Amino acid sequence: TGWDAPQRLRTRNAILFLRTDKQALQQRNFSHRIHHRHVLLFVLQTNGTISVDGIPHSLTEGHAFLVLPYQFHHYIDINKNNLRWLFITFECTEGNAALAELGNRIIHPNQTELKVTEQMVALWTNAHRTQSAAELLTLLDLLLLNLSKRYPIQPAHSPARHSSSWFSRD
Repeated sequence: TGWDAPQRLRTRNAILFLRTDKQALQQRNFSHRIHHRHVLLFVLQTNGTISVDGIPHSLTEGHAFLVLPYQFHHYIDINKNNLRWLFITFECTEGNAALAELGNRIIHPNQTELKVTEQMVALWTNAHRTQSAAELLTLLDLLLLNLSKRYPIQPAHSPARHSSSWFSRD
């Protein structure tokens, strides 16, 4: 029998864009802040904070962050007017459980993941996007798979013993 992974990460309808100034990043239109797409952002230049469902996450250069669908998010405490934040938005047809674990945490991409991201940007900027779409989506799936392996799904906490107290003693 062959190998199969029917629940593997599968993305579609990816969009890549770069925000280069504070005003564009902090758009006042609330319709841009909650939507059905995943948003993977990379802070390339200029630190800032993303607030997701009211919880602030301070991001520095080199960090990444995944906003899950329907999470209210906006950007605050941007240090400078000029910045470089790369956004990859996409829909996910399979593998949402793995992506849920990546959400709401600061991600530290390694060199391999950054190289895959660079390849995606090169494909996106290519004039023949329709010919490169399958390759770009495959690279996105690979990037997300690598990230999900480094940030695995945490098993549900099951206490080893029951306690009559709200506080457990070790």
